[in-house]
Amino acid sequence: MATVWTVLAAETVVALAMASAAAIWANKFQRKTVDQVVPDVVPVAGQTV
Repeated sequence: MATVWTVLAAETVVALAMASAAAIWANKFQRKTVDQVVPDVVPVAGQTV
């Protein structure tokens, strides 16, 4: 049973590391997209109004 718990613990650590890395990447990507999209959308909104 000890090996099963060790494997489960290792998988949990890996899953947490992947999740945090994905969250960090998504946060950077989201900020970058927002910074790029907002200047594009604002002039268009100003023209349509």
